Order: sequence, then C-alpha cells, then structure tokens
Amino acid sequence: MGGHDAATATDRDTATAITVATGVAAQLAGVSPRTIRRWIQQGCLVSIDGPNGQEVSPADLAEAAQRAKQGRGHDRGHGHQAADTDTATVTDTAIAARGQLDAVMQEWLAPLVDRIGKLERENGRLEQERDSQAETIDDLRRQLAEAQSAPPAAPPPPSATPTPSAAMDTPEAPAPAQGFWRRVRRACGGAG
Repeated sequence: MGGHDAATATDRDTATAITVATGVAAQLAGVSPRTIRRWIQQGCLVSIDGPNGQEVSPADLAEAAQRAKQGRGHDRGHGHQAADTDTATVTDTAIAARGQLDAVMQEWLAPLVDRIGKLERENGRLEQERDSQAETIDDLRRQLAEAQSAPPAAPPPPSATPTPSAAMDTPEAPAPAQGFWRRVRRACGGAG
C-alpha cells in the first residue's frame, strides 16, 4: 500500500495515511465512534465525506482529543458549552442511576444476603450435628464389634452365702409373708 492510498486499520504507519473511517479512527484513538462523531460535530476534528462515510486523518486525532478536553472547537464557538451540557447530563444520570441501584440493593438484595447468611449458619450447625451423630454411630459400632468378638463371660462361681433371691427359691425357706406373720404371732403371744 502506498502512503497516499485510503487507510485501513492494518496500515503500519497510520500517521502517514490520508484518511480513515470514523470506526477505525475510534480504534486508533482508543475512544468510541460516537466520540469521534462528537469531535467532528464540535469542530475539534476535521472530516471529509469518503466512500465509507465520514473520514478523518489519523494525524489529527491527538490534537482533536486535546481540543475536546479543553472544550475548544474550530467552527463553533459553543463547543465548550455542549461538552459541559453533555457532562452534566451524564453526571446527573449517573447519580440518579446510582440512587436507583442503591434502592434496589436495599429493598431486594440486602434481605437476600441476610437470608443467605442465616442459611449458611444453619447449614453449619446441621453439619456439626451430623458429624457428632456420625461419631456416636462409629463408637457404638466399634463397641458392638468388640462385644461380638469377645468370648462369652463365664458364669459366676457359686458362693457360700445365699443371696436373698436364692433363699426364696429354695423350698425349705419360708415364704416372706409366712415369716412375717410368724413373727407377728410370736410377738402377740401366740404359738409359732
């Protein structure tokens, strides 16, 4: 490509190209195509009508950006006022949008965040309870396994003194009620 041919985004030295479309100029300047069109309207950037619509020289982009920042246009004396109005409108809109976003967050998002926090705490409590129950079950299983694997206990050796239940089971021992009445009759002077 020659230095005087119509420029494209693939030109190696865009400063030597004659003109580029507004979309390509926006990419080169790092701004939106709308900003390039606004610079043209404000007179900060010179354009020509080309086969792809309005075209500008890449060499003029840096100077146009500087003029737009300072608010000075070529053809219009009120370019600065238009920029101030745009900025004020954008700022007012941003403030209003932020207020609406805060209201939505307070009305909808804050209760949801609170609910999520409560559910997380409840989930943590239930996980602890589950883990505790699992430990208890493991302990009981271990005890059962030990009890099943242990040999059966030997019966206790017979003792010389009978236990109260053993005394009642023997036929020669009087029944508890008979012994009681026998003592009552003796105490009252009766025969026993």
